[in-house]
Parts: sequence; structure tokens; C-alpha cells
Amino acid sequence: MEFCPKCGSMLRLSKSVDMQIMICSCGYEQFPRVSESKETINNDKEEVLGVASDIHPLAVYDHICSKCGFGKAQLISKGIWYSDEDEIQEFVCGKCGSHDRTDGIRGK
Repeated sequence: MEFCPKCGSMLRLSKSVDMQIMICSCGYEQFPRVSESKETINNDKEEVLGVASDIHPLAVYDHICSKCGFGKAQLISKGIWYSDEDEIQEFVCGKCGSHDRTDGIRGK
């Protein structure tokens, strides 16, 4: 992609069959540049060392899972759908991913 040195607009390829030329709306014309690009790909893979954990990193709230009994969960707030309802909350278990739904502030 090339741009016009006079006005800064993008040069477009002309639609003539006999020769290719880059043209601009301001009248500037130029022949397309031929460039060679060389790309080298490095297939060396680095070995990454780290700590693997089965516990979800966002599971920071105290909640006992009804499925597996794990004590930490992620809290997801679904918000209020109607004005006379409480906020709906879901606890997602940090270990098994089970969803426990609560009725917000008023009850569990």
C-alpha cells in the first residue's frame, strides 16, 4: 500500500489492461514499486516453566460448592432484570466449575 506524496491519499492501481500504474485522485501517477521481502521463521520452541494449578485464579470468594465441596468460588453478578427483583448471582466453583445460583442479597 502506497500513498501520494502530494496529498497523502492512498494510491490505487489503474484498471488499464496494457500497463499497471498507481494513480491518485489529485492526478499524481507512479509506477508500482517492486520490492523483495525475505522472511525467516524461527521454529525453535522455548520451554516454559511454571506452576500449573487446578484452581481457577478468580475463585477468591468463600463459598462451599454443592457438587464437590471445594471452599472457593468465582462470583458472577447477573444484574437486575426487573425493578422489583434482586440481583442474581452465580458462584462458579474454582475446582470443578459447577454453578450455584443465588437470589442475590436477600437469600441464598
